[in-house]
This record gives sequence, structure tokens and C-alpha cells, in this order.
Amino acid sequence: MLVDVFDDLVTFSIYLVKILLVAVSTTLLTVFSGIAGGVAAFFSLGSKSLEIVGMRAKKIEVEIVNDTFAGG
Repeated sequence: MLVDVFDDLVTFSIYLVKILLVAVSTTLLTVFSGIAGGVAAFFSLGSKSLEIVGMRAKKIEVEIVNDTFAGG
């Protein structure tokens, strides 16, 4: 009887681990596909949008340099 209970417990644990593995892998797949979609959307914005982002970064860089040398 004790062996049957132990056997059922092991079987249940195996099923539980399988369910958790499926849940974790599905979650990771969703996260990575979301990241990949975001990266693809970023690169499909076009060079003009990236150029605007670059200009903003350059402006911030110039402001930081000016503040540094102005003592601010």
C-alpha cells in the first residue's frame, strides 16, 4: 500500500514537472518572440527615424559636454 502511494506520488510529480516545463517554455517563447518583434519593428522604422534618434542623441551629448565644461 505504501509503495502504491509512493508510486502515485512519483507519477504525479513527473506530470507536474512536465506541465511546469511546458508553461515555462511557452512563457519564454512568448517573451523572446515579443523581443524579436520589437527589434524587427525598430529596424523597420526606416533610416529617417534612426537619423532623428541619432540627432537627439548627439544633441544630448553636446548638452552634457557643455554642462561639464561650464562647471554645471
